[in-house]
This record gives sequence, C-alpha cells and structure tokens, in this order.
Amino acid sequence: MRIAKWFIVGMVVMAGLLASGCFGPGTFRVGVDIQPGTYRAAMPTSGGCYWARLSGFDGTLEEIIANNSSDNLLPDVVTISPTDVGFSSERCGIWTLNLSPITSEPTAPFGGGKFIVGTDIAPGMWRNNDFSGNCYWERLSAFSGTFEDIIAFEYSSSPQIVTIAQEDVGFTSHGCGMWIKEESGLGAAPMPSNQAQIGDLLLTVNGARRYHDKLFPAEPGTYYVAVDITAVNTGNTTRSLNKFSFHLKDSDKYVTGPALTGGPEPLIGAHDMVPGQEVRGFLVFKLGDGRDPVELQYQGNHTGVVPVTLE
Repeated sequence: MRIAKWFIVGMVVMAGLLASGCFGPGTFRVGVDIQPGTYRAAMPTSGGCYWARLSGFDGTLEEIIANNSSDNLLPDVVTISPTDVGFSSERCGIWTLNLSPITSEPTAPFGGGKFIVGTDIAPGMWRNNDFSGNCYWERLSAFSGTFEDIIAFEYSSSPQIVTIAQEDVGFTSHGCGMWIKEESGLGAAPMPSNQAQIGDLLLTVNGARRYHDKLFPAEPGTYYVAVDITAVNTGNTTRSLNKFSFHLKDSDKYVTGPALTGGPEPLIGAHDMVPGQEVRGFLVFKLGDGRDPVELQYQGNHTGVVPVTLE
C-alpha cells in the first residue's frame, strides 16, 4: 500500500511538471506527453546528463536522431523537433521552456556547459583561463544536437581564444575553466596580481599580516603569517571549497601551513558555495624568514599563483 501511495504521488508530480511545460527524467512522446521546442536543463544532477531525440521506441541505435552526454552539473540546451517521435533523458534535472539568462550578464565570465548566444553570453572574443586539462569547445548554429549544428570546434590543452559571431546560436565547452571576454578584441585587462581564477572560483588575496597567537608560539628564526582571502563562486553551479588546499610557495622559505583556518567563514572545509556566493576567511602559515614577497598557491583540480606582499 505504501508503494502505491508513492507511485500516485510521483504521477501527480509528473503531471504537474508536464502541465507547466517542464519535465524530468524518462522517455516521453513528442506532441503527446511533451511539446516540441527548445528546452534548457539549467541544473543537471551528478553523474552526467544524457539525452536522446528519438524516431521510435524500439530501443535500437538506428532510432537515435541525436544524443549528447555532458559532464556533471553542466547546463544543457536541446531543440526537440515536431517530427521527433520521442525524447529520453537521465540525470539532466528538469527540462524547461524558460530560456531566460542563467548568467549574471552577457559579458560576465562563464564556465562549462551549453549557453545561448545573445541571452546568456555576448558575441565577441573570449579567452579561457585554464588549460591544465583538455579543453573542448563548439560554436553552434542550432541546438538539435546533430553534427550539422557545429560551425567550428577545437580540442586542445593549450590556451584558447575564440570569437563567437553575432549569428551564432549557441556555444558549448567543457574542461576549459572560465571564459573571460576580451575588451574590443584587443585583449582583456590583466587580472589584478592579487587575484586568481581557478575553475569557477575567483580567489582574491586581501593582504597578509604577521600573526601572533599563544596557540602558535614562534620558534627561533620563524614566525607566522595570516593571509586574508575572499572566494567567490563565479560559475552556474554549486562548488565546494573542500577540494582545494593552500600553501605558500617559495623555495627560500620553510612552510608547514596551513596551520590554522579562521575568520567568520573558514575557507578550508566542506563549504559548499552556491553561484554568486562570497566567502571570506584567513589562513595561517609558518615561515622561516621574513623576506617579501610571499606567493600563495591554490591547489586542487586547478592551480593558480598570486603574489602576496607582507604588510
């Protein structure tokens, strides 16, 4: 009886989604269960989003008109044609006809996933900030998911610059870090020396100071320094800071940090940051001498280095 109740609840929820022009995972008949159109999955679930446009329901490969499998938590867009018989998806979250912007503004940095040109991102010249892995991008003329949609593409572990044309419909990428818009095509203003963009995280060093605390008595020839840091999630999905470790990088200094994290919201730990969230805190390190500058290195899936001058 309990299973029957949950089944009924699930059917009611599904009916409500379909009535609102939205739908979740599963296989649906086009024109019956769901309507043709361009849909967005803005918040896919973990495990990677998979979808397929279908010409039938026999389950054979020949019935797949187009399909796509994306990385975890990356937004996706697909156009379902009136001639499609069915559509199937898993781990994509909720598909919606709401195509309102998912970026803060068209010229703001954006990460991986599929975006609508002119709505989410602006035409123009863009440069990626992470080439530690394999970056893949495509300029798109449509969202059908077929090869004919691809205007241009690149797969590289080198720095990338791509010009998105006014006529482009979409742009998709993964493994490229953040895309940052160039100014007037002449090159973007350099990032301040106290900042580093690592994946979706923008890290800013606000200053460094000598740190005195009875819990950390300085040994002869050593001292402690506190580095104040602000982290902002500039991406479109929740990111966790627990994948990052921090240390001071300088071959002339003896480092055993971080010895302590502090502040109102410590930066180290299982801290999930929603898009746009800002977290402040400080790290304490043990140094062997007092020469400037000190470089703070962020390590995780990505690595960036910014100089720190002790005040």
